[in-house]
Amino acid sequence: MRFNVLPWKPALVALAVALLWCAPAEAAGKTAVVDIVKAMQAHPRTKVVEDKFEQAQKNAENELNLQDKDIQELKRELEAMPAEAPERIEKEKLYQRRVSNAKFNYEWDMRLAVREYVLGLERIYGAVRGEVGRYAKEQGLDIVLQYTPAITPLNAGDPKDFALKTRLRGVLFAANEVDITAAIIKRFK
Repeated sequence: MRFNVLPWKPALVALAVALLWCAPAEAAGKTAVVDIVKAMQAHPRTKVVEDKFEQAQKNAENELNLQDKDIQELKRELEAMPAEAPERIEKEKLYQRRVSNAKFNYEWDMRLAVREYVLGLERIYGAVRGEVGRYAKEQGLDIVLQYTPAITPLNAGDPKDFALKTRLRGVLFAANEVDITAAIIKRFK
């Protein structure tokens, strides 16, 4: 009869792995959370970016309204013109061109406004993220996680939206003591 002399080796490896996994939480490092959305809303440049976007929207709508007045005047001329009038075809063409141009110009202006808005938000996000990094280094933090407080509703419109919004909330609970949002916002003032 032959005995396996090392039956204890797999058990010893399993015990060592289990002990490593059960290491004290402090060994993982100091962790904090930040509500990046709240911090971005408090950033001084956020108001400037939002105001600029709002003004760009108003400008695009005002331009559309001006073009619409011309289009409506041309439409009234067309409606008053007899169907067999020789210049009607050219007026219809001009009317359609102005309608298309007005729509294109509005959509283009809005696309540019949205692009500028998103770039502004990205710059603010970068600034806030940089401030979080500086604060974390000063405080000896090893990791800072994005956190949305539990009191903030999901506002999901459908199951896919629900799934996305729950996935974006990776931290389900954080004690107030580890939330550095207020400290980050204080640095902006």
